[in-house]
Amino acid sequence: MRRTLLRHPHTAAPAVDILDVGVVRTGTRTMSLHYSMSGEIAQLRLAPVASPERADQLWCRTCFEVFVGSPGATNYCEINLAPSTQWAAYSFSDYRTGMVAAAVKAPAIYVSRTPNQFELKAEINLPDFAVSTAWRIAISAVVESADGAISYWALTNPPGKPDFHHPMSFSLDLPGVTQ
Repeated sequence: MRRTLLRHPHTAAPAVDILDVGVVRTGTRTMSLHYSMSGEIAQLRLAPVASPERADQLWCRTCFEVFVGSPGATNYCEINLAPSTQWAAYSFSDYRTGMVAAAVKAPAIYVSRTPNQFELKAEINLPDFAVSTAWRIAISAVVESADGAISYWALTNPPGKPDFHHPMSFSLDLPGVTQ
């Protein structure tokens, strides 16, 4: 299924025309994401492709994110995917609490770039808590302009400052699968 991300109203992004994402649950613990951003790509700060390794604080720059929980549960995980192909995965016991590095296999990340389009595709494995249950997810992105300005994009933007962890952000349901 394909969804358009909405820019948070308190942030500007003149170089970005549209940012959307396709998401498919591919197995009991796996999903495929395809982010596509159109606009004046040269006006954005996108880290060059590097070694696909785990790295912290990717959300401080251009980063594509998915948050996955189960309906009615308070625990969830956050996966960060950078244009550099670096990544991070965290588990939370509740809203912004109990953060620990999640024990997951490194995602496969592929990026492509033209003057008017940037795409990031990823195959993601999730922590064990997600096996075979329905998922409630939040999809988001942080986009940094060449001048250092940051814009925040999400399926749903709760009131107030940008907050991808907010329960209201978990607005997309993906049913469980069997294999």
